[in-house]
Amino acid sequence: MVFGSLRPYAELVGQTMERDTKFSSVKTEQPMDTPVLLRAINATLRALEDRGRFFRNLIVAVVIVAGTSVLLAVIFLRWVPLFGFILLIPLVGGFLILDNRRVVKFCRCSA
Repeated sequence: MVFGSLRPYAELVGQTMERDTKFSSVKTEQPMDTPVLLRAINATLRALEDRGRFFRNLIVAVVIVAGTSVLLAVIFLRWVPLFGFILLIPLVGGFLILDNRRVVKFCRCSA
């Protein structure tokens, strides 16, 4: 699981690449493209951050649905509000679909 942002690592790699090109002995007049490794690292970081954001949103939605269902069942002393747990199935399914799309997009980008 990703704790915090991974952007400082990408910035560190970018600074390292700038330093290496700055001190290289060969000077070219053409503008340099972004190195392939840096693009791959950035794509990986974006994919990890997106997947982490999707997962955090899923956790919040599951807690809200489950908490509301249990709270309403306790308040009204009925078991009918517990049918709210059925909503967890489409929530998790939606997460899996979005996560799969993100991973496929990442694989296409890196290939």
